[in-house]
Amino acid sequence: MCRYGRPRNILTDNASQFHAEYDATLRVLGIRNEKIHPYSHEENAIVERANREIIRHLRNILYESKIHSEWEDHVPDIQRIKNSTPVSSTGVAPGELVFGTSYRLEAGVLYPHKVEEDIPVSLHEYLQKRYQVQISVLEAAYKHQDEVDARHLSQAPVKPETEFSIDSYVLVQYENDERAPPSKVHPILRGPYKVVAVRTRDSRGTIYTCRNLATNKLEDFHVKLLQPFRYDQRYVDPEQAAMADQQMFEVEQIQDHVFDGKELKTNLRFKVKWVGFPNPTWEPYANMSKVQAVHNYLLSKHMAKFIPEAYKERRERSKRPREEDPQEAQQMPTRRSTRLQESSTPQ
Repeated sequence: MCRYGRPRNILTDNASQFHAEYDATLRVLGIRNEKIHPYSHEENAIVERANREIIRHLRNILYESKIHSEWEDHVPDIQRIKNSTPVSSTGVAPGELVFGTSYRLEAGVLYPHKVEEDIPVSLHEYLQKRYQVQISVLEAAYKHQDEVDARHLSQAPVKPETEFSIDSYVLVQYENDERAPPSKVHPILRGPYKVVAVRTRDSRGTIYTCRNLATNKLEDFHVKLLQPFRYDQRYVDPEQAAMADQQMFEVEQIQDHVFDGKELKTNLRFKVKWVGFPNPTWEPYANMSKVQAVHNYLLSKHMAKFIPEAYKERRERSKRPREEDPQEAQQMPTRRSTRLQESSTPQ
């Protein structure tokens, strides 16, 4: 930045390393930070490709040196290789694009500095000539890059982007490098989700805002992660399918509670009757602490001290008449669900 000035914006991935220091630095410098959509590396393809090349060179060098702890010492060598190697998309080396054809990154490193002879023309004419050479190099690089892009586009199969209408249901790929579910027993895709809005639509692809039918939260997904959810309305309820996918089930009733030892919340368990399941299960407090039905049960048993602090306002609102704040009452969720984990019946 001392040499070229500060940029207007920087495009990064979503890594959290040095997050606080990085954001603070950008605020001081007045630089806008733009981030790619999570696990959408194609949006940052140039950097990802450069990173792979750097790792390739570093791996080869370390294979020869056999001293992996000294990898930092080889970074300047790799930087020089990258900056002095012609790029296929432009036809010239990055160093030549920035500094002109007269600049050589190996000068003074691999070879001694060359002593320039007396320039036969004036300095102004010499600089004008170098400037024109640099312009011609840039124009040639732009033209070459356009030709490479056109060739790649012509060879690539035409695959129109799938569009999803508002209020339709979609399945979502897992957002990890392997696009794999957390275990072999999980479905390959998760969901369904309900499409509620189109957030952005540009050359990098469309970003859809979808509602998680189990948690009611809004999440953004790149279009490449989405597939249509096809189902028979006579037999399949998308909301129930979403809850089952996340191993979340609706609480019908809290029937009883017990303490395994002292009256502490860590020892508290609830006997839960689930919607659609004939037999109740005993669930620990940690699994049920955020469920509204549990809060109502604790209030009825004069055990309000076990309601989490974050839900005290909800507890106070439940004591008020419904007519006091009808708008707020309409916003209260009508259903609470929780994850059904391994449970055991007390002996």
